[in-house]
Amino acid sequence: MKTIQIPKNTLVILCGPAGCGKSTFARKYFLETQIVSSDRCRALISDDENDLSVSGMAFKIFHLLIDMRLSQGRLTVADSTALDRSARIRLKKLADKNNCHTLLALFNVPLELCLKQNISRERNVEPAVIKKHMQKLGRAARAITEEEYDQHYVFDQGQADQVAIKVT
Repeated sequence: MKTIQIPKNTLVILCGPAGCGKSTFARKYFLETQIVSSDRCRALISDDENDLSVSGMAFKIFHLLIDMRLSQGRLTVADSTALDRSARIRLKKLADKNNCHTLLALFNVPLELCLKQNISRERNVEPAVIKKHMQKLGRAARAITEEEYDQHYVFDQGQADQVAIKVT
């Protein structure tokens, strides 16, 4: 089992399509208070994680909470798809502003697995959306080495369950 050491003042950016296991990974390895979820921010505004009409407001809260936690030197997990380079860069800028370490975890899992896991989730995403996410995933995988994270990991199917996280 591989151990990933993370400094306490780290922004962990989860990147991957809907249904790939990002939120499951976050809940497995991190405290609930350390996870800032874009879905949860939508629910805080509209009582519905699926209400995409409030995404603009939700992402304001998402970025504000991340910035506030990082300003306190708190380990923070950004749980969104982060498939667009601009989304990842915005998160990285928040970490840089607060002199925090950055770790990007990219979930490189097959479309079929995302679709299968999506069906069993409480919040389902349209299969067409997941297929679009998969197209963006390839671009994200190629870009992450250029984006200069302090640490980055690519988890292929099943690999995210084979790690241990140690906060130092």
